Amino acid sequence: MVDDSNNDCSNSNPTEPCQPTAGKTPKHDYEVGYGKPPKRTQFKKGQSGNPKGSKKTEPIDDLRVVVDDVLAETVTIRDGGKTRTVSKLEAMFHAQRLNALKGDPKAFRSLARLAQKTGQFSRANPRSNIVLEDPGDDDQKKILRMFEAEQQSRKNLEGGTTA
Repeated sequence: MVDDSNNDCSNSNPTEPCQPTAGKTPKHDYEVGYGKPPKRTQFKKGQSGNPKGSKKTEPIDDLRVVVDDVLAETVTIRDGGKTRTVSKLEAMFHAQRLNALKGDPKAFRSLARLAQKTGQFSRANPRSNIVLEDPGDDDQKKILRMFEAEQQSRKNLEGGTTA
């Protein structure tokens, strides 16, 4: 314990050092020691230890905007012998594709799930505008059955088998 009997530490400015005085005794209401600083150096009631506080962060209104901004940033990737600049999202898809081709089942599952959600496994659009449909009315169905029967009988005659 420090002997403060010769120090006058009752000045109001805590940054000024205590001045030694002869014959004066300090005015402490309680014992000063480890974990018990002098009352004049303690925080006043209602006063914060950090009056300026920490820096305020700007609140995020919509997290989707932040995610879109991050994924839209560009990176340079090597594809074969060429270097290309693509978005981070596209680079992640390329990395996932490479992992799937190397045999990573999780990468394959995630790519398949993504392809299914985006409609990649749906029926492809025909390249031409010609669409073959089954005949609709009874006459057309009768003509088609007769044609198929005739074709079958020709096939049987050529092959030498009889039905």
